Amino acid sequence: MEIFMYQILNVVPTVLPKPSALQQPDDTQRPLVENHSLHMQSIEAASSTITPRITGSTELAEIFSQFGMDLWDRCLIKLGETIMKVAEKVLDCIEYEASPVRANIRICLGM
Repeated sequence: MEIFMYQILNVVPTVLPKPSALQQPDDTQRPLVENHSLHMQSIEAASSTITPRITGSTELAEIFSQFGMDLWDRCLIKLGETIMKVAEKVLDCIEYEASPVRANIRICLGM
């Protein structure tokens, strides 16, 4: 489990683009997101089904949140919502309620 978390936290942020602080889609970043979408979906599926569950960290929640918002911006609403809810579950597991990541997710899902 620790190796899995280490790889996610060290590899994924280097390949995924940082989202816009203004939640504005950037068409120049879409190819990067598309190239890694299957990998992120696999990570999401693995983290959701592993027993015992991966506790995670705020960094993992932020990665899922960013990717979910990227998908949301590309009009892949259901998939983006699923990934953002995984980010919320990670925050729930570490009992981090007052998180800016959670606030951003709730704002996006509330639209």
